[in-house]
Amino acid sequence: MAKLDRRTRRQILASLCEGVSIRACERIFGVEQNTVAKLLDDAGDMAISFMKRAKNLQIEYVQADELYSFVGAKQATVKRKGQSTEGTGTIWSYLAVCAKTKLIFDYHLGDRSTPHAEAFMRSVAGKLDRNDDGSFRLRPTIVTDGLAAYQEAVSTVFGDDANHGVYLNRYTTVGKDGRKLVRKQYVGADRVVQSGTIDDAFIHTAYIERQNLNVRMRNRRFGRRTNAFSKSMEEHERQLALSPVYMNYCILPTPRRQLDEHGKPLLDDEGNPLPWIKRLTPAMEAGLTDELWDADDLLELTDSFTAERRRQEREAKKAAKAQLAALFSKPNEDAPVRAPFWVYESTLHHTTKIHASACKNCNDGQGKGGKGGTKSGRWLACESLDRAKALAEGLQPDRHSTCNMCLGSYRKRGYH
Repeated sequence: MAKLDRRTRRQILASLCEGVSIRACERIFGVEQNTVAKLLDDAGDMAISFMKRAKNLQIEYVQADELYSFVGAKQATVKRKGQSTEGTGTIWSYLAVCAKTKLIFDYHLGDRSTPHAEAFMRSVAGKLDRNDDGSFRLRPTIVTDGLAAYQEAVSTVFGDDANHGVYLNRYTTVGKDGRKLVRKQYVGADRVVQSGTIDDAFIHTAYIERQNLNVRMRNRRFGRRTNAFSKSMEEHERQLALSPVYMNYCILPTPRRQLDEHGKPLLDDEGNPLPWIKRLTPAMEAGLTDELWDADDLLELTDSFTAERRRQEREAKKAAKAQLAALFSKPNEDAPVRAPFWVYESTLHHTTKIHASACKNCNDGQGKGGKGGTKSGRWLACESLDRAKALAEGLQPDRHSTCNMCLGSYRKRGYH
């Protein structure tokens, strides 16, 4: 099978990271849909592994939120058609962001129940840096929205080792004129300290909400009304994991104007606006890398990950083949002369039969004539009855039995 040139593969990968659908990439670059999907699968698996390997992060302020999406079909459609809800319908994507560097360092897929919120918080806690005694090097401050599952999850996972603040949105269903609204309307928010000590200025979800928006803009699968939704949970996670990696390492934020507390530009002594502040990628801010990445770097990581995975698969197949060969092969000269069980393989009749070593037909693998193997068969030593059964079935799956004199019965054949 011909492989695409690196330039085309890089452009396809960059397009997928920027929110272009698989079908659109097929039309733009003139390649098969399966080719684009295969590249996305490999890059997504690399991103999943890359995100899981992130450990010992120096993060103090964490903002967490969940992002709505659906897989296979919307929940109402799943219920109406009576389909299985396993891996289909509404899926919530939990995201964790460092409030200082804007680094998306963890995610979790599930529903909004307490078990999934707790699993997400355990994953978050596992990525933070700790001292030798197990305590956090930086006491984390976690800010979430008003989802009730977060309160129990944070308390269970972190206990008294973290601060927890809740940004509780308030809504109303009554308009200014007193009429009932069709949709609830946002009217404000309360800043609640759930545990520990937190400055009210840090209790907000602005950064995680912005990253939620970025994920939606750069991921076609997260559109609320779209036909580009994921058809399986596996593909959904691949695209979800790829988005944070791309945004953390490859997106350089625009420079920021220096403003005062009233939002006006700061001026120098001559009355001119101060120069704009250049910004770094979240990964550079967090000290995970010292340079800006691009699609070439992601493609190189993908190729390296795929090559290593293929090498491991080859080694696993080779080991399995060697193990199978050792199980179903003729014993070598170092095999014990007196084995408790023996299997006679008849190359003439294509059958196998299990004997005990004391059987007169076996005679410790020497047969009735005491000469061992013959032209029409061979004796195979086995350490146990289970190994003898496996060997007999492996050599002749449909024509194996036990000796009626030593192990079986004249009234009943087989192992039972």
